[in-house]
Amino acid sequence: MKIGSIRLDRMRLPLDPPFNAAWDPVPRRHFDATLVTVHTDEGVTGYGSGDTMDGFERYEPLFTGRDPLAIADHVRTIESIGFHAGRYWPLEAALWDIIGQVTGQPVSVLFGGATRRLPAYASFGAARSPHDRAQAALAAKSAGFTAVKIRIDRTDPGISLQAVRATRAAVGEEFVIMADLNQWWRMAGDASPALDRTSVRRIAAVRGRVGQQRDQVQVLTERAGPAVGQQQRQRIRALSGHVHQVDQLPVHERFPVGQPVQPGLEGGGVE
Repeated sequence: MKIGSIRLDRMRLPLDPPFNAAWDPVPRRHFDATLVTVHTDEGVTGYGSGDTMDGFERYEPLFTGRDPLAIADHVRTIESIGFHAGRYWPLEAALWDIIGQVTGQPVSVLFGGATRRLPAYASFGAARSPHDRAQAALAAKSAGFTAVKIRIDRTDPGISLQAVRATRAAVGEEFVIMADLNQWWRMAGDASPALDRTSVRRIAAVRGRVGQQRDQVQVLTERAGPAVGQQQRQRIRALSGHVHQVDQLPVHERFPVGQPVQPGLEGGGVE
């Protein structure tokens, strides 16, 4: 089996009113996504979706004509391109789709199949007033959710803590609340320092205050990404260890390239 062609369908969803992300001072007026379709010479087609894949066309010849099941080699190529150009991980998702079809197994099984069901939670991305956040959490609870995630605004963590308290009072003790500190890096439209000492002290203060209710609130510090140095990530992780912390890593960090996940296959992973 060989990769015949790779098609990119770029789509844009206008956002009206704009989405004011808690981590970005620039309002989001549209949401972009790209559908990646990988065609093979044997009629098997894989699909992946995610980032815009801008600039990928010049790298397509590195994949066409090759075996789509050689996932470890493709992952290395995608990672190398990522150093020089864009992040083309949606292509990897499409290749895993092909592998799943060829083996007759869900990709989750190829990754180990530890569970077949995952709990869903409502994730709030915009900064809201304590009252509005509590009302949104109540709406999520009415819709059947048993947990919500609240972003902590790095410019005003105090008001975010008030939102956490107001939400707790509104939804009751059994409802799970997660406070998310993951996106405190500097965005393109933000001239403020990314996770400087002041930011780290803010995180410590938020963790310490929320940690007083650690049975009620989980604090997530998700993978900070390449924009934040390893030393800074370690400093964050060392803060207030008494608070429950969850590091959400890309699949390829949990399943290193070259680690067998199925006879005849090697694991790369989908970020």
